[in-house]
Amino acid sequence: MNMNIFSEFFYSLWNFDTYKRFIKNKWSKVFIYGFSVNLLIVCITLVSVYFGAFKPVNEYIESKGGIENIIQNDIPYFEVNNGVLYLEQPYYYEDENIYLNIDTNMVIDENTVNDDKVKGKNVVLIDSTSIFVKNENGVREMKLADIIHNEGRNFTKNDFVAIVPEIEAYIYGYAVGGLVISIILSLFIYFGETVVYVIIGAIISLITRCRLKAGEIYKLATYAKTMPRVLAAVFGISYVINFGDAVNIPVIIITAVYMFIAMRKIKIYRDEEERIYNELNSGNYGDAGAAFSPVNMAESIEEKITESSEPVKSYAQINAELKAAKEINNAVNNDITE
Repeated sequence: MNMNIFSEFFYSLWNFDTYKRFIKNKWSKVFIYGFSVNLLIVCITLVSVYFGAFKPVNEYIESKGGIENIIQNDIPYFEVNNGVLYLEQPYYYEDENIYLNIDTNMVIDENTVNDDKVKGKNVVLIDSTSIFVKNENGVREMKLADIIHNEGRNFTKNDFVAIVPEIEAYIYGYAVGGLVISIILSLFIYFGETVVYVIIGAIISLITRCRLKAGEIYKLATYAKTMPRVLAAVFGISYVINFGDAVNIPVIIITAVYMFIAMRKIKIYRDEEERIYNELNSGNYGDAGAAFSPVNMAESIEEKITESSEPVKSYAQINAELKAAKEINNAVNNDITE
């Protein structure tokens, strides 16, 4: 049975008997599988970021009639000179999703951004020199001097309204560029971290006495980490945006458990292959016995299990049929001789 990407994804989550097939896949198929799973993680992360961060902010902006109206109607008079902001009076807004505070008399750092009172909210803090933006993917800092180039003259509230489209383009460009870089790096991380699992797999291989080559362990790990990685992305833990989440202890533990169970299954499967082969070989069946080598025996029986509705013969039945075939063959040869 030649499984497609969707079948492999489904079986990798729960059917450890299929892992003996995964380690035989071509490298091109393993790469396509890993790329597809990584793309799924990216999509889950984007949906999470949109509903967790961008959607509440967009709803707030739309409810106020756009950024221009917010600046004109809600924000006090301000000036920016040489990257330093002066605000006539502090501006503050908060609801269940958003915390916005503009105060040129305060000094913002990451401790301020991570204060318990703003925990779980999308936070925008602006002091005299910096803009801090925090959402579920971490904290970003932007310097006013990098955004507003006023070339030695005062930059006022009215000037700010005029360049709102440029600022929006800068923010969206920054976000899109960062996302593209994150996606590319996430692909390298997805396959790169699997090298660590090869080391873990080598230890598990010694424990389970399942002899696997490094390449086979790599392939096995690529499939074994599917469930924990996708599950982590669902719960908002994804290295697509936050590379610190690449080293996630629960993901490593669950992947190691998957590898352990899969290797035990492979070991049992190979032991059974070896036992049947030795039985057939000791029966002196010649070419008939050779046809039932461990690999041929395994693939023949497994294909019947997965592709046919016919009842699968037991090893004892196969053994009996081989004996009967040998007796018939001997009888025919005797008749010819006589």
